[in-house]
Amino acid sequence: MNLFSPLKNRRWKLTLGVITLVMGVMLWFAPTIVVRSPLWPRILAHATKDMDVVVQTETVSVGWLSPIRVHGLVIQDLAGANILTCESVEVQKNLLSLLREQSDLGTILVEAPHLKVVFDEASSNREGLIAPL
Repeated sequence: MNLFSPLKNRRWKLTLGVITLVMGVMLWFAPTIVVRSPLWPRILAHATKDMDVVVQTETVSVGWLSPIRVHGLVIQDLAGANILTCESVEVQKNLLSLLREQSDLGTILVEAPHLKVVFDEASSNREGLIAPL
């Protein structure tokens, strides 16, 4: 029986190494997997639940070591009217930096923004957008 112990020990180490490698690869690609999955609209809805808006994006690029990029950003009021549309938004800091220092978003580049402000007697649609912040 002792003749097979080194073989079992080696197989156990190999299995543990493969599992660790697979988990590491999944962790590395987790941000990309999340933003390209059906979870992304739900995450956006949850993040903006206190605001009277609907947020939609065409594409999102997120990585641990690359800037966060959003293309085709549309923010609508609950009636479906566009409040803000942007061709693209880029946060120069990467996800790892943002997790380490959440109070500093760094430089945010907004390309081709179109903001529509509608006034009524008491307020504007802008208050509903920024009041929860």
